[in-house]
Amino acid sequence: MKEERNDRQNNAGSVPAKPGVGQAVKRVFDTIRKYADAYWEMEQLQPRIWKRLHGADTIAPLPRGDQKTGVVAEFYSLLYAGHAYPRAAVSLAGGKKHWDIEVRYSRSRVRKIQVKAVSAHSGTRRVSPIHKGWHELYLLWLDEELWPGYFRIIDASSIKSESWPLRNKTMPGQKATQVGSKDLRGGVDKLGELLASLRKAKAGKLRLSVSE
Repeated sequence: MKEERNDRQNNAGSVPAKPGVGQAVKRVFDTIRKYADAYWEMEQLQPRIWKRLHGADTIAPLPRGDQKTGVVAEFYSLLYAGHAYPRAAVSLAGGKKHWDIEVRYSRSRVRKIQVKAVSAHSGTRRVSPIHKGWHELYLLWLDEELWPGYFRIIDASSIKSESWPLRNKTMPGQKATQVGSKDLRGGVDKLGELLASLRKAKAGKLRLSVSE
């Protein structure tokens, strides 16, 4: 281990070869898989699983928490948007905006997408506050391997609420009992298209116009 650490430190100053888009996308998928495995290992040390395995009166080594789900969901959403809008330049919005992805046809014509996600590790399925300013809302639920099991797109015009931001909203799900909050029950099921675009991306067959 010491030798490996020294090798990493010695190579830290070197400039790696710039990977192609296909290589970068494959690396992200590989990293998500490894993260999902590590996430599950951590879940077993957190209260929900720990108490189930070792008894309700035991204390879990780690606190409760759903982490990085949003990062993975935005990556999937970026690939889907690139697939759904092949003639536009797709990018992460960045900054302190109330949307996550921008689909740009021209300097003045931009479609804004907000992404909200929860994973199987979240017992409440509650999403973070939803602010105004977007055109489409992507709702994703990720399973324990951080792979999409639910994906719907809601148009901004379908939400009639006069009170913004929307707070304490819960994600609908596949089961009849997982109805979710009323504002989030509409939209169009696009899970099949999302999974198809992700499979193409993993195989290096998805052509994207993604900008920084």
